[in-house]
Amino acid sequence: MIEGDRVKAADILNHLQLADEIDYLVLLDGQQQMIAARGWDISKQLPTRSNHNSYALWQHPTLEHVRTPLIVNGVQLGELSFGLSNISAYRSFQYLIWQNGLIAMLGFMAIMGLMLLAAWWISRHLYRLIQATETAATGYFEPVLVADGSDEIAKISQRFNAMARAIKAHVTALKRQRSAIPNHRGCQQ
Repeated sequence: MIEGDRVKAADILNHLQLADEIDYLVLLDGQQQMIAARGWDISKQLPTRSNHNSYALWQHPTLEHVRTPLIVNGVQLGELSFGLSNISAYRSFQYLIWQNGLIAMLGFMAIMGLMLLAAWWISRHLYRLIQATETAATGYFEPVLVADGSDEIAKISQRFNAMARAIKAHVTALKRQRSAIPNHRGCQQ
């Protein structure tokens, strides 16, 4: 390579190394001599090529050593050696796990909140029915406040009110019949 091409090659390496994942770049000529390097101490020998075909994102970040030939018009001019880091993919994976965990926890809390709200709403109406039942057991048959809507709680309240009115009517009729019988108190003795 001529000296002008070496300057251009160094300039290209400067632009290529701007990517976060590229740790170092070394351009080798056909005789495996370093022409230009960015992020690598040229006094040190280049590491051997990594043989990993894949890496796990949940493991610690790694630096993959990659070599690729530089071929122009079918002629190999040299080789580009670079260190490819998975640190940004590793951080993105950690953030994604954290974000998914937060979403799952918030979803769980929202569902629990809705379940508690539904339980409170149902138990509030059922408690009214229980109070009305206990009051009816003492002989006082007053209607229960009917819940708004057409759901099961409203239907139970309506049926309970109909039952309370029917029992009240029967009790009233029995009292009238009892009072109409002469010497009713004498019959009991």
